[in-house]
Amino acid sequence: MTNRRLISGLLLLPSLALTAVYATAEVDPNGPDPLALEEVIVTANRRQQSIQEVPMSVTAFTGQFFKDSGVTNLAGLEQYTPSLKITEGTDSNSTSIRIRGIGSVGTNVGIDPSVGLFIDGVYQGRAGMSIGDLIDIERVEILRGPQGTLYGKNTAAGAISIITKAPSPDALESEIQLTYNTDQRAEVHAMVNVPFGDTGNAMRLTGFAVNGDHLYESTYTGQGLNDANKWGLKARTLFDTGAKSEGDGFGEFLFTFDYMKEDTNCCGLAIIDYEGLSTLNAPTTNTPSAQLSEELGLNAQGNPILQWVSFEDSEGFSPPDADPFSDDYWIDTEIYNKVIVGGAALEWNKELASEDTLTFINAWRHYESDSAYDGDFTAYEAVGGSTDINFNQYSSEFRITSPGGETIDYQAGLYAFYSQMESVGTFTQSVALVSNIGIVALFPDGTLNTDDNNYKTTSYAAFGQAVWNITDEFSATLGLRYTYERKDRKGSQITSPASILDIPPVAGPDVYSDDSRNDDNISPTVIARYFYTPEIMTYASISRGFKSGGFNQRRELEGKNGEFDEETATNY
Repeated sequence: MTNRRLISGLLLLPSLALTAVYATAEVDPNGPDPLALEEVIVTANRRQQSIQEVPMSVTAFTGQFFKDSGVTNLAGLEQYTPSLKITEGTDSNSTSIRIRGIGSVGTNVGIDPSVGLFIDGVYQGRAGMSIGDLIDIERVEILRGPQGTLYGKNTAAGAISIITKAPSPDALESEIQLTYNTDQRAEVHAMVNVPFGDTGNAMRLTGFAVNGDHLYESTYTGQGLNDANKWGLKARTLFDTGAKSEGDGFGEFLFTFDYMKEDTNCCGLAIIDYEGLSTLNAPTTNTPSAQLSEELGLNAQGNPILQWVSFEDSEGFSPPDADPFSDDYWIDTEIYNKVIVGGAALEWNKELASEDTLTFINAWRHYESDSAYDGDFTAYEAVGGSTDINFNQYSSEFRITSPGGETIDYQAGLYAFYSQMESVGTFTQSVALVSNIGIVALFPDGTLNTDDNNYKTTSYAAFGQAVWNITDEFSATLGLRYTYERKDRKGSQITSPASILDIPPVAGPDVYSDDSRNDDNISPTVIARYFYTPEIMTYASISRGFKSGGFNQRRELEGKNGEFDEETATNY
């Protein structure tokens, strides 16, 4: 068999060689280099530039990439982007985005993300607002490292900028894509671009729908798990008075409206092993607690040093063999994930007689998330939880940008942001759990802790950046952003039945909070860039990103309000 493989491989060599020679013979020596990379234009510095001229670590994906690769969501970019990690938890709200290992947990609504997410120039206040499919994409840019100067707060680790295609007044276009796979998952993506005659105005409509069968099933309840059921619409309308290019009139107006909805039984997580120790001495199985107890021996009173009560003993049945690759899960709690994301934005662009461009973006974004999860990930009735979020944000950004290509290229702007978020979270301990722990006398019916919080965030910023093109090869950049932010939180932590024990985050005395905090920050950027040749560029940079402080959603020890400080990240 080895010899046959070797002979087959050798027989292929002449064919490969002839093909290479044939391909070489077809190349036009006066035409473009077939091995040359396509130039990619990005707006990482809030102005159009070739990606080879941008002095920062950027990965950019064009719309053609998404068509060729089949990637339809942000999580799919992980395998194509160094140092990007997107973790999807028990629901969309738990999504965690990390760059270079820096990020925030998505399960606590009191904590802001460390990676800023921007869609068509508008900051998205929650990572879970990224549920929409990536369709009709012009470009996705992933910026690694702090981006505080031009992108603002909550970009300590980096930023992800999604740019969708704008309406085109040039021609009527339409596109539809249908996909069906072996997991019984059907997807439809559609787009239509409609010019309004010869007025220079146009509208672009896009939509998607995804419906997929449950990938897994709980063998305990029969509930199907991890299905796909979401849809969305987006409309962008362009009104161009002709002033953007001619320097007079009112400018160009781009209005965007979008709405997306998801309703799934998601997300069940695979279990690698049910065996293990428990910090509460209430493990799922007797292994390895029995072995460890035997090794530790007895205390001075003659009792085992390690005492525990396992669920397989108290409930009278054992878990199945763990298989993370199986289609069968073993949970008892009904899980669900219901999300609504939508909003409207108005972008105004006006080119002045000096060729400077004024940009004014006003946006409203709305986010709802209602989800429940099995906190112990087993069919034992132990821990359950839910989170209900209603979030609204309003933002405005005004900036002026020079045309570029001058000795001094500059931009400056003002930014304002306001958000209000209401969240209600529950955490339940069953009777079986409190019995196994040994506190059933205090909680004969188990415990239910409910956290009810209202967060308000008000933020203002002023920023500017200038690039001094000293020579054709060498340039220096200096940027600065000042941010002021205030956070207010009113909330409560209520345990039912009332608890005299203070054991955060699961139970404790009733707590009511009314807190506020202020942060301010200066985020600078200093860059030196040098082109050895037109194709080879090197740079040295110092940049800083800022993430505001806040208040923990979870219960804290009585007398503690869960306040935590702001974070800054400096990149060299």
